[in-house]
Amino acid sequence: MLKSKLSKNKKRIILLSFSVLALIAGCICYLYFDAEHIQRRIKEKICAKVIEHEDELLKIVEECQEEAALTCRKIENDGSDNQYDSIYYKELNDEILNKAFRDFYLSMINKRSDGSVRFHVRDSIVSFLWDDYRCGFYYSEDDKPIDAVWTHKMDEDETEFEDLIFYGKYWYRTEKITDNWWFYETKTVYRYATHR
Repeated sequence: MLKSKLSKNKKRIILLSFSVLALIAGCICYLYFDAEHIQRRIKEKICAKVIEHEDELLKIVEECQEEAALTCRKIENDGSDNQYDSIYYKELNDEILNKAFRDFYLSMINKRSDGSVRFHVRDSIVSFLWDDYRCGFYYSEDDKPIDAVWTHKMDEDETEFEDLIFYGKYWYRTEKITDNWWFYETKTVYRYATHR
């Protein structure tokens, strides 16, 4: 009797484990093969939020400091030349800034020398599974498209391009949300393994 209960419990555990693994595999397959649909939904949500919270975002643009990036976590400067000055946004104790980082899932806000202010959205599972996908939005003073990630010079009517970079191909697209506000998305397809 005890042996049969033990084997029933064992079967249940195995069945439950198999079901959980099948569910996880299904989710990963869905994300991998239907990533474009997920990207479209992410873009729609971000654009709707930008329009809804435009006044608050404009206050952030006005207050954004020229030389420092606002980050979602504390970054210690190790003194290297390639590291930028950063400020952990919670140290500023600004309610509007806290709300923006939380509502938009931001990883960083920074102002560029051309006057544009970039709002980088944190990476999601889609980034991990689909060609290093990243997205965000930016404020452009002159209401022209820019490459918000690299420094590719864009023509006024150019909203998408591909370029070769160090280890692969870089794809970038930007789309106007409303006056002065633009959404951007980028993918990097690595052709070669990177050595660290």
